[in-house]
Amino acid sequence: QEKRQTGYNVTATEGESTGPVDELFKFIGCDPNKAISCETFLSAAKLRHARGKARSKALRLMHQLLTKADQAKSVTHLVQDIAMMLRCGPRCEELYCGGMTEQVRDDFSSTLQLLVKLTASHLVQCSETVALICIIPFSRTDDACLLTSGLLKLIDTLLAGSKRTEP
Repeated sequence: QEKRQTGYNVTATEGESTGPVDELFKFIGCDPNKAISCETFLSAAKLRHARGKARSKALRLMHQLLTKADQAKSVTHLVQDIAMMLRCGPRCEELYCGGMTEQVRDDFSSTLQLLVKLTASHLVQCSETVALICIIPFSRTDDACLLTSGLLKLIDTLLAGSKRTEP
């Protein structure tokens, strides 16, 4: 299984539960010999909070850019770039114990929803963007984001259209 660094001596293995309580116990440790100091925990929590604020701000700016581009009727130049930036997902596991997880998840969901909407309305020009959006990794905690984004409906529409064109 692939392990990934989530900040300050904390690694999560793919498929493991990475909810806030699990992350907290992994972070502070259940074994007194492996526990981290209060200073390290507070330093990491501050870092994760700052990372979350920056990520949230970036996601809101992407949303604003997409909104302004749609109003200016020049959205096709921007959607692929935004999709490239979102392709790694919200990466909320890097934010646990920082207090910004839900805000980042909400901002990511809102930006993804607008991106999918704009991609669907300019499907021919944005066909590569659909592929980029489809490979965004989602965890089980991100399922609401995936459902509200409209991506599943877009994929269903594309598949229904391809069935009509097949002999």
